[in-house]
Amino acid sequence: MHDGVSVHAVFCDDVRTELDGKITLVGMHMRGVTVNGTAPAALPQLWLALWVTYSASLIPDTIRIVAKGDCLDSQPFDATLNPRSDAETEIASADLNEYTVTEFIVHRWSPIFFKDDGSLTVDVIANGVEVFAGSFPVTIALAPNSQIPPALHLPPTRPS
Repeated sequence: MHDGVSVHAVFCDDVRTELDGKITLVGMHMRGVTVNGTAPAALPQLWLALWVTYSASLIPDTIRIVAKGDCLDSQPFDATLNPRSDAETEIASADLNEYTVTEFIVHRWSPIFFKDDGSLTVDVIANGVEVFAGSFPVTIALAPNSQIPPALHLPPTRPS
């Protein structure tokens, strides 16, 4: 936790909302992202799931999230939230020291194109102060298990 903000990030193959409102994360990449195949390659989709938790008494005015990769041939994700304006009416009458607020943010790249091995980075900035900086390795390699389906193989140059 940094300056009262805690952040957890994970990359996964899918994020599903169940009928009862629960969220299911499918195919979490626990040690970075592994793409089965040879570079350049693509996946049908890749999700970033991010939890940002803070004390209700210290609600930030802004939370900026930047996710990008040196190995991607895809646009970075760059979004700014304004949680204070959203939360003030909900918790105005509560004892703010007793509550925490968790934002659950997801982003989907579909499809996602990888030029080569590299890394994905996720930075979270609250009120202009970096509170999280994560780096996740990306490896493109043939899987030792032949039953794992390969990534989409791309020709060396992709048409614009």
